[in-house]
Amino acid sequence: MKAIVTAIGQYNGAPAFEYEVREDDDRLLGFDYVIIHPHAGETWDDLAGFMEHTYLPVRLTKWALTDGDSRAARREVRIGGVRLANTDAPEVSGGKPQQGHRPSVSMTREQAEERQRGAKGGSDGN
Repeated sequence: MKAIVTAIGQYNGAPAFEYEVREDDDRLLGFDYVIIHPHAGETWDDLAGFMEHTYLPVRLTKWALTDGDSRAARREVRIGGVRLANTDAPEVSGGKPQQGHRPSVSMTREQAEERQRGAKGGSDGN
């Protein structure tokens, strides 16, 4: 299973990342976008790092641990969403995003289970 940033833009002037969640066979499970309000001094590298190391792994964990009818219902809801309308990304710390700011994260069910166990034990699972 994988999550891929498909577009970078803005929502009401704030940086936003559109992403898709896909099965290993590339079947689309869902898509959404997340808005990030950068702190002073943060760069596009920082925002992309948050997506790659924190946000997308959390989303993938949820998908990987959802089974059967629940997954089908979740998929139906998540493919009826809205794509990021404005792909003109704002400047962050004086720079614009580059292709490398569109991370992709993969995860197996076993990795999701390990991540969940780590989170329950007080670790961030990384």
